[in-house]
Amino acid sequence: MKPWREGPGWAQLGAFELATLTTLPWLVGVLISYLFASTYHGMPLSVWLIALALLAVCLWHARHDAQREHRWHGILPMSCMAGVVASSALGLIAYRNFYSVYWLYHDSHAYANVLPSEPAATYLDAGKLVFAEEARIDYARGMGFKDGSTFCVAPIVDSEANASVQFWAAGVDCCGGRFDCDDAWDGKAHAGVRRAWREQYASAVRQAEAAYGLKSAKEPIFVQWVIDPEKVELNYWMLGNGVLVGSCLVSLVLSAVVNIVLLRFTSPQSFASEVGHAVGFPGHASAGLPPGFPPGIPHFAFGGAPVIVVEHHSGFNPWEDLHKNVERVFKAQAEGAGPGMMVRPMQVQLGGLLDIFGDHHAGHHGLAQGSFEVHNDESGVLISAVLPGYELSKKSEKPLSVRAVGRSLVISGLHHQGPIVSQWQRVFSVPKNSDMGHVSVTYNSSSGNLTVVVPRGNATQPEEETEDDDMEALPPALRALRNGLPSLLDQIAGVQAQPAGFLRATRPMGLESVLGQVLGELNQMHPRNQLPMVSHVPEDAVVNLVGCFAESQLGQVRLKYYGEGNAASFAAMYWHAQNDHVPYFAMARHSAPVGHAFTAAGFLHENEVPQWGVYDGCGAPCQDEEERWCGCANEAGRGFPSPHCAAGEKRFAVYKIAEQANVTVAKPADAETETTASPDPAASAASAASAASAASAASAASGTEVSNTSQTSRAGLPYWKLSGESEGEQFIEVAMPQNTRATASGSEVLVFNATESEGAGEAASPISKVKLPVTVSADSCKHDEAQDGWVLKCKLEKEEVRELPIKVVDEL
Repeated sequence: MKPWREGPGWAQLGAFELATLTTLPWLVGVLISYLFASTYHGMPLSVWLIALALLAVCLWHARHDAQREHRWHGILPMSCMAGVVASSALGLIAYRNFYSVYWLYHDSHAYANVLPSEPAATYLDAGKLVFAEEARIDYARGMGFKDGSTFCVAPIVDSEANASVQFWAAGVDCCGGRFDCDDAWDGKAHAGVRRAWREQYASAVRQAEAAYGLKSAKEPIFVQWVIDPEKVELNYWMLGNGVLVGSCLVSLVLSAVVNIVLLRFTSPQSFASEVGHAVGFPGHASAGLPPGFPPGIPHFAFGGAPVIVVEHHSGFNPWEDLHKNVERVFKAQAEGAGPGMMVRPMQVQLGGLLDIFGDHHAGHHGLAQGSFEVHNDESGVLISAVLPGYELSKKSEKPLSVRAVGRSLVISGLHHQGPIVSQWQRVFSVPKNSDMGHVSVTYNSSSGNLTVVVPRGNATQPEEETEDDDMEALPPALRALRNGLPSLLDQIAGVQAQPAGFLRATRPMGLESVLGQVLGELNQMHPRNQLPMVSHVPEDAVVNLVGCFAESQLGQVRLKYYGEGNAASFAAMYWHAQNDHVPYFAMARHSAPVGHAFTAAGFLHENEVPQWGVYDGCGAPCQDEEERWCGCANEAGRGFPSPHCAAGEKRFAVYKIAEQANVTVAKPADAETETTASPDPAASAASAASAASAASAASAASGTEVSNTSQTSRAGLPYWKLSGESEGEQFIEVAMPQNTRATASGSEVLVFNATESEGAGEAASPISKVKLPVTVSADSCKHDEAQDGWVLKCKLEKEEVRELPIKVVDEL
């Protein structure tokens, strides 16, 4: 994917791509045309099967190749489909009007020196007839039958007095004053090519019989009166060929037109639909955007700058899921739910979402294959996600489990995709009055839809003493929502509180505009507009500048957009790339520390010379590391200038994280486990530990011996995960940053700086806390020395973790 920009899309393609886009659909059209000319007469079913097979192949590629980094891969099969359809339609027209007549003459018998008085039944298999010299058309007894067109006939006679007419010259709209069809005007014509029998010709014959007292054979033969029947046969062949040659030219032009439309005119809308899914705008991409935003193009506002946002690389982030759910609640209000129509007040719904996702935020890690949607009302909590391809057996390579731990639901999955093994976990803290004893879990093996229903309980739950979370310790996206949502609710409440007066609508006219403004401000709280909590790059990380590239050189790169101050922070984009499990990131900042930034799974231009080189710098220095370049973007017309770029110009500093910067984890010989950091912020520091567990689980499933060693990232945040279910025991593992130590304290784990805690003893202050869903004792926890002491492993009682049965359903 690429950000949309002005200028034709084909200008960004190379010679090979343009040649392929142009010639391949044309060759498909040529093939279909050739089949209609040479094969359709004898094997029509085979031709249609080939055409349908080509369409099926094109449809398959259109569905799968659109996900590649080469955008033209998705356009090519659509052009080929257009070529197949157009060539088939024109080929059928050519066959019915020309080739079918040619093959009729070609496959029928030819007779010479035929006397008009001979019985027509003798020549029923004739295609071409050459009559005797004395044969002529009796113009005086011609007749026309009007049926829309005029169907003309005239008897073919000789010098003898015929008892009945056996042969009739026939034509259409050629007997105004006299019969003048085809070569009837030429005295040299003594031949005919057979015409197909038509009821209109028979009616004209009956009128001639009545008018002139003629008698016709019961089954006369109608012919086209010509000088040379061989030439007529050849003309039909040439006319059919002419149509198919035109078909090939049409296929060539059509492929060019389709490519132009897809590359230029439809790109913004197609990008909008993908972006809407990626950033949580369901339905039309412009739905719910603040007033003034152009329809069809989604915008991410950083300082008011509209920028296209693109799709996920390899999975779904829990905080983007939370933002999507919050936005859904606001949009429900915008779509017509007035104050008296809401099932639950908005503040209750939103507060419930923040608690469900964020109460145990340290339990989220990894990228899930589907986005989680949460509905919370009086009847209970419904959690759903589309997670295709999972299996419920623990011994499978793609297990999926749902466990109840205290008042939390832990949903985890292990997924193999080729050599890549990825593990993820989501934790949902349900409300206090939920009935955890009657949780219903269903999984649709066809669609991959997972649904968890937690009903409300009847008993009143005692109040729990809870300690307010340290806002600074919250993940940035969660912190932004907690800080910003009260203000948004106040804006809506202020509009709804306006009194209704005479001739005033019950719903104030200002509500729609306020909701638009609210959604715009909510957009600012999106996780991609937040800086990660980790503000420095690990010392041993190797990050190389690929070069200083123009925006056009990123045209074929699949990108994921980040806004606000990310474009001016080298460390922020390093961690975003780590969290997205990709090696590349690019930045183009303004003079103010905001701009355009992307992460990318691959970069197509590694061997291409950057437009502004590699060693001459690239734009402006980064805000956090002045020795690093952060590119430049001069958009002075929108209030975002940069003296390092010409007006309207963007220079992207593209970086690649070297492989040795990722943590290496022991893994099976036939598997490559993801080892980059988990999504910010819950596990941005310790995804390697998750990856190691994934490798361990994979080995358990395959019987391969794998070391249980796991390491956290060089820097970052602690997180916890459930483990050990395959061993019959349950553990909760707290993965910590390097050079830290942890101590269990009830339902919390206190994390200390290893160096300071050794000298200060009990007086040491924790640098962070990890909230757990159950209480653990210090005696049940120990540092896993096999993992360099960076994982605190606490044993849980069996009754504390309950595996929930999953009912499998299938859609027929």
